[in-house]
Amino acid sequence: MIFWRKTKINWPFWVFGLIAIGIIVSVSFLIFNLLHQNLQKENSNLAVDINQKAEQVKQAVALNYKNSLNNLIVVVKKIENTSEIKSEVQKIFLDIRVPQEYLDAHLKAWLAIDKLSETNFKTDVLQILQQLTDQVK
Repeated sequence: MIFWRKTKINWPFWVFGLIAIGIIVSVSFLIFNLLHQNLQKENSNLAVDINQKAEQVKQAVALNYKNSLNNLIVVVKKIENTSEIKSEVQKIFLDIRVPQEYLDAHLKAWLAIDKLSETNFKTDVLQILQQLTDQVK
């Protein structure tokens, strides 16, 4: 106990230390908020770009669908044999990429074509395909 010394609290050290910690916390909070706001702006711009590209892709798929149907009509008009028409319609019609909003109409058209009889097959197929093409915007 002879060498034991009562330690004093070093007040300036603790005061300046707490001030330094406060400054560090506030600067890091400020930097975090600024970066977070910039990320939100970039994300909102990205969402707008994605929506625009999705709309462009939908329009491109619809246009491609309509062109495919028109090409199928041209092919059907060139062929005279009913069995050849059936095989070409089946091959081409089932390979066409269909936009989501036209899936039901495409399926109904295929079922109608599949149920057609041999008489007036070509004219009936052309009529169904033309109706389907008219539905596409």
